[in-house]
Amino acid sequence: MVVRAASIWFTVDIVFYKIERIKLICSVISRYVSKIAALCNLDCSSYALFNKRTRLPKSLPYFDVPSQLRNCILTDTKALSRNYPLLEQPLSQQNYTSKFSLLLHIEEVSAEIEIRKFDISAAVFGRSKGYLTLEVLGLPDGQPNLMVGDKLSVSINSHMQPIKYEGYIYEIICDTVYAKFHSSFHDSYGEEECYVIFYISRVPFRRMHMAAKMITQMEWPGIFPHIVSIRSSLLSSDEGRRPPESWLFNRYLNSEQSLSVRRVLEAKCRPFPYVIFGPPGTGKTVTVVECILQVFHRVRGSRILVCTPSNSAADLIAVKLVESYDWPENNLVRLVSFRRQEESLPEEIKAYCKDGQDLALVAEHRVIVSTCSSAGMLYGLGLSTRHFTHVFVDEAGQASEPECLIPISLAAANADTCIVMAGDHKQLGAVVKSQISQTCGLSTSLLERVMQFPPYQRNEEQFQDHTGYDPNLVTKLVQNYRAHPFILSLYSQLFYDNELGEELREGNNPSWFNAVELVQVVKYLQALLKVCQAEKIGVITPYRKQVEKIRQLMGSVGVDPEVKVGSVEEFQGQERQVIIVSTVRSRTEGVDALGKRTAQSLGFLTNSKRFNVTVSRAQALLIVVGNPHILSQDTHWKHLIDYCVENSCYIGVPYQQDNRET
Repeated sequence: MVVRAASIWFTVDIVFYKIERIKLICSVISRYVSKIAALCNLDCSSYALFNKRTRLPKSLPYFDVPSQLRNCILTDTKALSRNYPLLEQPLSQQNYTSKFSLLLHIEEVSAEIEIRKFDISAAVFGRSKGYLTLEVLGLPDGQPNLMVGDKLSVSINSHMQPIKYEGYIYEIICDTVYAKFHSSFHDSYGEEECYVIFYISRVPFRRMHMAAKMITQMEWPGIFPHIVSIRSSLLSSDEGRRPPESWLFNRYLNSEQSLSVRRVLEAKCRPFPYVIFGPPGTGKTVTVVECILQVFHRVRGSRILVCTPSNSAADLIAVKLVESYDWPENNLVRLVSFRRQEESLPEEIKAYCKDGQDLALVAEHRVIVSTCSSAGMLYGLGLSTRHFTHVFVDEAGQASEPECLIPISLAAANADTCIVMAGDHKQLGAVVKSQISQTCGLSTSLLERVMQFPPYQRNEEQFQDHTGYDPNLVTKLVQNYRAHPFILSLYSQLFYDNELGEELREGNNPSWFNAVELVQVVKYLQALLKVCQAEKIGVITPYRKQVEKIRQLMGSVGVDPEVKVGSVEEFQGQERQVIIVSTVRSRTEGVDALGKRTAQSLGFLTNSKRFNVTVSRAQALLIVVGNPHILSQDTHWKHLIDYCVENSCYIGVPYQQDNRET
């Protein structure tokens, strides 16, 4: 038998070999050819010899947390780095699955510890529309951070023995949880006090474990793109010569957006990910929608999986797709959790929504839109590894790497699959509970990590006509459509190439507030509301206690409650005409999650991504209330303050610009 891989030929005598022996020989050849091809920069990825897996798995393992690791987290977190040196090892091809498995286990136990703080010892349920309802204080502020689908248990002390019931959260409205239990509990419950315990859902963790495991088994090169080989275009020569404006659905796309659509269609970097990134307001999602429409119409036999980290972002893409095209029946589907209530779905896409009750029917659609986690439902179908031809992950910068890998792992075994990641890796990443997991890399997105490899990095000399990036791999969108030029100039420079208050705490509450700052914020609100609508104003502050105090003061002086007050995370993906920022406090020294002393500040000062999101939420006016002498110790805040002074936008205590580097 003669085996050809790229330009390399092997001759193997297998006349009397059994099929198992043949498979072994092919496996050995595959390993050697992969190494030779990498050295010679040859493209052997499209040959069937390397597509080891032909079907996706039909079951989802449990991936239980090892008891020894759980005990270590619960009793002695400082011993983690000693007992698990893998934590401090850099991510590599060799430790990829094991390191993410460890980080996910730590994150899961941390989430369990966090949610245990919110057990309710004397809860009384109400009733509404067939649900048992429970008011949970702090729920609007994410304390606890409950989600639809989470499990809860109820214990009632009877005269004989405690009776325990388990149920699930079906809906969350403001501070009220709507839950369903076994019908026997609904029938017998008489408003007596009971003990309520909330649980996290393990399914998202299991899906992330599975994705990290599968991606290494498939040997997808996109996780370590040291060298990227460019392949021939999937567009015919005639199509490639046609001007973009002649075939775009959205004729309002600018030149960078339309060229990125063409490059996605060409897919020259497959199976490596194509990246679309840019500052806030540059039209990344609009570009992704156009890409999806073009692939659907121009790539025969295409099957497209579109994912985002959140339901709101997935709904937005689905709405834009529906508004952009009259979809034939059974071509577009919005895959949702079976526990999601119909009332929470946008009206425009209700007819396109299906839950996981009939996944086989869902898989028949050519375009599937879901969250990254919900895409894991498709693991149970045993689909062909060639089922999806294109995978789009929008808002990829907000997803942890294992989360982003869930949809990618459904198609990565096929070397001809086109993977597209869109987002902004310079803004906030995934929300991670464990400081240890965050410090050791779980909060870093795949988008951010990929952009650190040489093929994806900026090279002004080589790609000066393409904003400094290889156009076969990256499109950087630069035209902003929503921010005031003054504000845009500030965060573009940084990230894209009267009285001083004292911070205080109440009792044992770990959250800080600043009384003088909150008074100043409310004064600004009172003045602004005379000329601006409440829903066009937002207040961002890093501490929950400051959020609470500002809301209380707003209520006491009659400020319109339509003014949104929240953390920077709550404002990601949103804008307001006016944003007021209350920085509250900062300090210059701390201790990291593994117990090591570090010169890092609290609040916004340590996190350049959080700063970027903060200053890019305002469309017309940004007001920052804080201590300039403390803020200026950080490079980004110093740049902001100096920028305001230079443009006569600074008021308050005297501030002397310092030209030294921070």
